[in-house]
Order: sequence, then structure tokens, then C-alpha cells
Amino acid sequence: MKRNTDLTKTDLFKQLGEHHKPALDAIYDRYKGKLERYILKVAASPDPRVNEIISEVLEVMWARREEIAKKVDPELWMFGITRNRIRKSIASQLKAADYNEPLADRHYELPGGTPADAKIEIAELEQYMMEVIDQLPPRQREVVLKRWLGGLDNREIAQRHGTTLQTVKNQLTSALKTIANKLVNRVNSLLM
Repeated sequence: MKRNTDLTKTDLFKQLGEHHKPALDAIYDRYKGKLERYILKVAASPDPRVNEIISEVLEVMWARREEIAKKVDPELWMFGITRNRIRKSIASQLKAADYNEPLADRHYELPGGTPADAKIEIAELEQYMMEVIDQLPPRQREVVLKRWLGGLDNREIAQRHGTTLQTVKNQLTSALKTIANKLVNRVNSLLM
């Protein structure tokens, strides 16, 4: 039998779906560093709750293990859970702020010097972008997610898909045009 460290990503998440607790530990060992870097990137500053967020993500994964095991790319789903937990962390930081001053006078600043309202706007924009990405054709959606969330370059994506580099570039270009058009339409509707 393979050790958990020798398992492929697919096998690891499949074992998780079969209620193998050691699979969750192996996922933690394999993804802890990636999740920490992702949290720092999305939060745009050191978040004191990094370990707590990772624990919450693993709790959700264990609770929904059977569903995760059926996902086409459970790793991307895991990063989506992480992104949502980061948003909740930012929201809880805002709720903990002092509410004595009038609402119009509040300008919260989170660690790293980014105003809190800007972080919320960024989080809302990211959520809208994920909705747009979810509407893309399956191949385009996979390419965008592997590029942005998976951190793969075009060549690696082409190898994993068994296709040419040019095909990946074309899919990415088409997807980015669609995303850009929808974002422009969204901004225009907000400005009117």
C-alpha cells in the first residue's frame, strides 16, 4: 500500500472521501505551505489567523469529504474554501472595530496599511470574478483556475491537458476577454 506522501492528489482526496483520517493529515502536510502563501497573498498582509483559517478549511473538508472526493479538481475547491474563510476573517476584523464614531467618519485600516473598505471591495470583486469564471466553458474555466489559483504556467497546463501550448493560450485569451467584458459591464452598471 502506498504511503500518504506517495499518493497522487486524486488518490489522496479519494481516500479523504472514504473517511480515511490519515488522508486529512497528509493533505495538511502537503498543502499547509501553499495555503499559508495563498492566505498572505489574498489578505495582502500577514493575517494573524493563518493557522486558524487553515484549521477551519480542514474542518470543512472533513465535514464535506464525500462531496470533495467527487470534485473534478478538489484542490481548487480547497483554495475556494480558503478564500471564503479569509473574507470571513476580514469581516470579523471589521465587526470588532470601534463603532462609537459616526459611520461616515470610519476609515478602518487592517494590518499592512490597506483600508478595510478597499479590502471588502476587492473581496466582492473577486467573488464576482469567480461567478464569471464559473460561467465560462469547462476547458476555459479549468485553464483560468489552474493558471490563477493553481499557479501553473501555460506549458504545465498544456502538458496536464495533453494539448498544445497554443491551444492553452487561445483558451486563456478567450476566457480573459469574456471576464474583462463582464467586469467592464459590471463597473459601467455601478457607475450609472
